[in-house]
Amino acid sequence: MWIPIIQVWVENHSLDPRYVYLFFEEYLPEFFAYIIPVDDEVGKLGVASRTCLKMKLEKFITRRTPGLKIIRSVSHAVYTGRPLRPDSSSMIIPVGDVAGHVKASTGGGVVMGGLIARSICRIIASQLAGVSETASQDKRTIGYLIRELNKIASFMKLFRSLPIHIIERLFEIIDKSNLVEELSRKADMDFQFTSISRILMSPGILARLLFASLT
Repeated sequence: MWIPIIQVWVENHSLDPRYVYLFFEEYLPEFFAYIIPVDDEVGKLGVASRTCLKMKLEKFITRRTPGLKIIRSVSHAVYTGRPLRPDSSSMIIPVGDVAGHVKASTGGGVVMGGLIARSICRIIASQLAGVSETASQDKRTIGYLIRELNKIASFMKLFRSLPIHIIERLFEIIDKSNLVEELSRKADMDFQFTSISRILMSPGILARLLFASLT
């Protein structure tokens, strides 16, 4: 699914530039709004929606960040669906954003798309050189990357179906468990599903989450 997004550069955000701020709103069910401070004064603010995008951007700014000064804006789209599996036997092989090689959680795909593109190039070079050993390894790499993107897409489809109050409760439990710093140190921003699920499923972490949910 492609979702239109407007990103504006703003001044006077009054936020700590060490953090990225995500906002889950009932009127923005397809994607979160965000503010990314560049420094103490300037930041990037984004809102995505399939309907009434400009109106929802104005609504978000009015409710959440009154007093911001918009410097400039850009419009594009983020992809939140499943990736295409590359066909190395085809004459045309889409890779990157156009093939959905992005994380459905954030729409970012520089690393994952680049890794898939590199493996595709190696496969093509191997085919031209008549060498099959390296091509097999790169095909396995592509399979692993595509599975990771599919897992992220499946999780985000479930996550975005949750009511806002449930999402807020989940973040509250994570915060109470003191997991924010641990996740920021150990989790991989690109291999999100694999790394985060491995962390959360460890016995010690599960115990902390359970305790936090009961308090």
